[in-house]
Amino acid sequence: MKDRKRTPAQEARETSSPARRRGPSGFEAYYEQVLGDRWPSLRASLLSRAERPGEGRVIRENAFSDASARAGHFSRLAPGPVPGTWLFDRSMRADAPDPSGLRLGYVMDPASILPARALPLDGAKNILDLCAAPGGKALILAERAPEDAQITLNDRSSDRVERLKQVFKDYVPPSVRERTRVTREDGRLIFRKYPNLFDGILLDAPCSSEAHVALDPSALADWSEGRVERLAKEQYALVTSALGALRSGGYLVYSTCALAPLENDLVLSRLLERGRHPAEVLELPRAPLTERTSHGLQVLPDRSGFGPIYYALIQKL
Repeated sequence: MKDRKRTPAQEARETSSPARRRGPSGFEAYYEQVLGDRWPSLRASLLSRAERPGEGRVIRENAFSDASARAGHFSRLAPGPVPGTWLFDRSMRADAPDPSGLRLGYVMDPASILPARALPLDGAKNILDLCAAPGGKALILAERAPEDAQITLNDRSSDRVERLKQVFKDYVPPSVRERTRVTREDGRLIFRKYPNLFDGILLDAPCSSEAHVALDPSALADWSEGRVERLAKEQYALVTSALGALRSGGYLVYSTCALAPLENDLVLSRLLERGRHPAEVLELPRAPLTERTSHGLQVLPDRSGFGPIYYALIQKL
């Protein structure tokens, strides 16, 4: 009987250790295997953040706030690596209010700005941020949305939803908040409530977040290879649900802050291999800080000083 050729996603799953690696030593062994020669420099860059508070962050200007107030407030700062950002300075209050009370700036990793800017929104009438809290990317979508677009912000955590609401109250004018709704749906089932509705969806999916795990001894002790695989399954469920909520021709940006390929390119490889959902992965133009992957773009901290962030653009056919 002739052997069937294995797909890249199958090969990645089959290289997992039968012993199911766990804990600090398992974490080290797993990422050394899946990232190869790149892992030592990536690990070092992640660990360096514990010694340098504020590293990897910038102040992103709030486009809804008063432009002259922003210019005066941030004038002494150096420009950041992404347009509309300033290098972070702990001595400055980044979220100082303008005369109307809107906050001037939002502190975030500049790599996190790129997925929200990559979602095509020209002519969009309905926009969804599927896992919207804490709200940094949602603010960018609100700034970029057409003036008549309806914006839906979803997160299944009640605590995170409250934080999201406060962020929009602090940064977004009432005229935009009036056409914004906040929901607490299970993202894996969002297609049931909003079938074929949205023109654009941003999915910043829950992920392994190795940047946090590497710096947290308790998270490192709890880490397991099985958790990576469970997250990859959940991410696939979120992607397919988002496609069900998209109209034909609509766009989805899939993003994570994971390093594991199983949670990034291989989620989309699985989507394409199965072929159950008519979709195409589109090639994104290179953006500042990024490296190209099989399906998308990635920002990695050992070379850029920011991230990690992975993102890819999908169109529903």
